Amino acid sequence: MPTELELRVGEKDTIRLKGLAAAGYIWEYGIEQTNKVVSVSSEFVEDGKRTGPLPPGYSRDVFITIQALEGGHATIHLLQRRSWEKDKPPLKEHVIEILVKD
Repeated sequence: MPTELELRVGEKDTIRLKGLAAAGYIWEYGIEQTNKVVSVSSEFVEDGKRTGPLPPGYSRDVFITIQALEGGHATIHLLQRRSWEKDKPPLKEHVIEILVKD
């Protein structure tokens, strides 16, 4: 997983994060930026082979998509944690510094 990312305005980059939802963990993100430099979205990776409910213990990975909106710098904080454990440190944490060029 990158710690730095350089994009041009209009470009997108997608990062795949290992899921652990079966154990109650979800990926959360926060963005530090002075202007609207990037937008971030997340979605579960779909496995086209599966039909019906997921088997016990199965977790889907998550795609985090970063889109460059205007020139500048942003920092994205990714945290894998249980939503009810806000007072505990996350299981995993990752920071990505993003430079967007015009």
